[in-house]
Amino acid sequence: MDAIQMLQDFHESRCLICKPGARYPASCYTFPFPPASAQSLAKKSGATLAYRTSIQTHLERNKYQTPVSYKSSVPINTSILQTPKIRHDVCVGLLFVYDKSSHNQDLDNSAKAFLDAIKGNKGLITDDMQVIHLDCHKRVNENAVLVKIPSGITNPAFVSCTSFVAVRISVLR
Repeated sequence: MDAIQMLQDFHESRCLICKPGARYPASCYTFPFPPASAQSLAKKSGATLAYRTSIQTHLERNKYQTPVSYKSSVPINTSILQTPKIRHDVCVGLLFVYDKSSHNQDLDNSAKAFLDAIKGNKGLITDDMQVIHLDCHKRVNENAVLVKIPSGITNPAFVSCTSFVAVRISVLR
């Protein structure tokens, strides 16, 4: 399966465990950054902060909106997740896509780095304790297919990459 179809399928999938209690469509985001491991970031001075800042800046510049699915152009807003006084339990799906030349990383360390980057006042979730189910996937972009991802950081407004991180967040009732 190529990377574009993999991303589309991931964004459109429903969690089999949380499905009955989750609101759909889920909030889906794709980040034009290669996956990073919490351990490898910790080894470089300032790398953890830079990674978190890049992800939060990407979210802010895209105004917390993203297409419902990769092929859709209808944006959704996740401001319900941002309300600090209201805590929602969430089901989170993560897809880490590496190009063939990337260094393979532990899935749990990549999940930790990414979840830490999307939490807080500028994140998608207030606290990672909201996550009651975490579904993680690690894949290699075998054919080095370029995926076009909206980017508020770069000009033009889209960036093409072969390594990226996708997240799917479903608010549970």
